[in-house]
Amino acid sequence: IYPHFIASIVRVYIGGTVGIVLGIMFGLLSSLNKIIGEIFKPIIEIFRAIPPLAIAPILLIWFGPTATSQYIMLISYTFLTLTVYTFEAVRNVDPLIIRYAKTMGASKNQIFKTIVLPAIIPELVGGIRVSIALSWSIAVVSELLGAPLGIGKVFSMMLTAQGLDIIIISIIYVTLVAVLTDQLFLIISNYFTKWVDRTK
Repeated sequence: IYPHFIASIVRVYIGGTVGIVLGIMFGLLSSLNKIIGEIFKPIIEIFRAIPPLAIAPILLIWFGPTATSQYIMLISYTFLTLTVYTFEAVRNVDPLIIRYAKTMGASKNQIFKTIVLPAIIPELVGGIRVSIALSWSIAVVSELLGAPLGIGKVFSMMLTAQGLDIIIISIIYVTLVAVLTDQLFLIISNYFTKWVDRTK
């Protein structure tokens, strides 16, 4: 099962990372530009509400049972999740601090760099952790419905062959890697957010 396991890890890490980065960037853009925010936020909320199992068959028809459909699902759902998290994080920044900065003569660029970005980082950490967990779920689901390689493919084959032992081992492997990935990200994020008061 190791080639399938490695394929799933690579898919999750690449697809999840691309989706997270794009989601944060678009979330910031839609937060800072009211026109873009008003146009795209309702659309994003609608697509985010669609379950992965509902969209997977459509992607399989369009792109076939290839890695392309899995990457599109991973990138799309992590992108949508982080866009919403980023948008809400910016909206939750204390407006009094921004007003105070404006009275002190701070420009929009200075407010964004010194107030908005540091303020949203702790909230984004939570959103990224949710997206990491979501990436594993989406990867397994998309592979289960059709993929040349991946843990989901193993599940599909073993369900037919009634290989319960292989399925259990695969679940343990996926769980361990998912937990280790989450903890590694948590360690890195804690290092870069030492200034955050975690006693509250």
